[in-house]
Amino acid sequence: MSKTILIVDDSSPLRRLLADFIKTKFNFKTYEAENGQEALDAIDGLDGKIDLIFLDIDMPIMDGITFIKKFKSDKFTKSIPIICLTAKNDKATVAACIKYGVNEYIAKPYDLFDVAKKVNKALGIKA
Repeated sequence: MSKTILIVDDSSPLRRLLADFIKTKFNFKTYEAENGQEALDAIDGLDGKIDLIFLDIDMPIMDGITFIKKFKSDKFTKSIPIICLTAKNDKATVAACIKYGVNEYIAKPYDLFDVAKKVNKALGIKA
């Protein structure tokens, strides 16, 4: 069964790299957003039918922490897993992500093998 993944990052090359990897490795559908507001709009457009979100923290317009708070406060979307992929890996940021409901946290630069393991874990896929 195909899954739908939303990749939220203000870096177009990183979004592209991750989307290509997800499509090749898992054959999942991917959607992309440049910031938290675009992500919320995309989720609305897909009627919340997202299985997993990759999220950067440091983005313009709406940052990752603000997105997480809004997303996780919605009863229809709060159970969708979020994996943070970010260069911002100080203790305060990691603690805030966990506090607001992030499932996994990966520091940039990341290894695609680790990304695959986190996808399997977040979606309950036996590898």
